[in-house]
Amino acid sequence: MSDLISVVLIDDNRLLREGLAVLIRKQPGFLVLAASADIDDALQTVRDAKPTVVLLDFSLENHDSLRVTGTVHQEVPEAKVIVMGLLAAQEDVADFVTAGASGFIMKDASFDTFLSTIRAVAEGHQVLPRELTSSLFTQIAALAIRDRDAAASMRPR
Repeated sequence: MSDLISVVLIDDNRLLREGLAVLIRKQPGFLVLAASADIDDALQTVRDAKPTVVLLDFSLENHDSLRVTGTVHQEVPEAKVIVMGLLAAQEDVADFVTAGASGFIMKDASFDTFLSTIRAVAEGHQVLPRELTSSLFTQIAALAIRDRDAAASMRPR
């Protein structure tokens, strides 16, 4: 990719947010537009600047990560959301996919994996770390069973 990958970083952990912003800024081909803990300010930056990628902390203190994912996807669909900091047994991966997340970064990912995920998502790929595949399949199966049971209960007997 010859164009810059513009990034908005939303994370309420100041040390992590500022550290990631510094590391990303040092990489060729990246432009950090904002690094913020304030969701409203960050969303306004996303609306105004239309970044390539929004890096979003999964575990925001106020638990708004899913809402922010949906808001970005609806209001600025060209901005791809990558949810950061997940654990292998994450129970709501399917919810984030449904809300519009394009990629996920595990809590223990290396910086090289972090950058390659951003690049892949910026190029239009969807990235699901191998550690999350069984969790996602379990969630999909549970939804299918729930939907099947709901449909069966609605059938006349």
